[in-house]
Amino acid sequence: MENSAGVYDHGVGETLDILTVVEAVRHESVRAPLALIGFSFGAYVLARVIRLLVDRGAAPLPPLLDWARPTSHPIIVVPGADHFFNRSQDLLLSLVLAHLPKESAKARTD
Repeated sequence: MENSAGVYDHGVGETLDILTVVEAVRHESVRAPLALIGFSFGAYVLARVIRLLVDRGAAPLPPLLDWARPTSHPIIVVPGADHFFNRSQDLLLSLVLAHLPKESAKARTD
């Protein structure tokens, strides 16, 4: 960003930055709510962060399910999906259309 002191690092340094924030929050409180949300490049960085946290056993699925259960929020994982959902676009489209009203979904596929 314009006033950032950081340097673009193709997701490597940015991943380490977010991991540092996650570790600091967890150091203060293991149970503190933590949401990792990103869009475009931010989603790419967060996917890297989450992969590292899962590999370390630090991002278990049960707390996510506990969060989603009271409101029935769906949790959808597309294994192997990349930033642009290459090779997964048909699946992604069907998942999105399944959540639209039938009239809207039909209009988008015509």
